[in-house]
Amino acid sequence: MLMIPTEIKRALDNGITQEEIIEISTTLAFFIGWKAASEAVQGIIQVFRDL
Repeated sequence: MLMIPTEIKRALDNGITQEEIIEISTTLAFFIGWKAASEAVQGIIQVFRDL
């Protein structure tokens, strides 16, 4: 999970919107499992709070 905040910030800097990141994180759950997706979402929430 350490890389999630860094990669989310990089995606935002490159023009991806918060809404698109939320959509991606929802789709992730089906591919990487709910537990891993939940941990990723925590990193995403952390980045959004810091904005």
